[in-house]
Amino acid sequence: MSDAGMVLLGATDRTIWLIGRIVARFTNHRSAEHVEHDLRTLLLQRVVGVALGYGCLFDHDQLRHDPLVTVLVGQLCATVCGRAPLAGKSTLNQLELGRPDLHTVSPDQLRS
Repeated sequence: MSDAGMVLLGATDRTIWLIGRIVARFTNHRSAEHVEHDLRTLLLQRVVGVALGYGCLFDHDQLRHDPLVTVLVGQLCATVCGRAPLAGKSTLNQLELGRPDLHTVSPDQLRS
């Protein structure tokens, strides 16, 4: 996907609010004091990564510093504030494999 494709992906998400609808179905079991990246940011980062051809979580250690992805996911402020703009492979791995109850979103649930 080109940079223009990423912009289209971001505009599409803002229009149909897909990531927000997925996040609404999740239960966040993480300790709030240890959370740097919210669920919406993590999910959008992962979806954008897959759309860009970065299917492997290891790619996110480099992708997390990409300025366009940072803007698309809405984390430009984090860079300015000196925090990591996006999550690395370990954080995304916890999201994907850490809690089985996070993997219960069905397509029918997204339609509601």
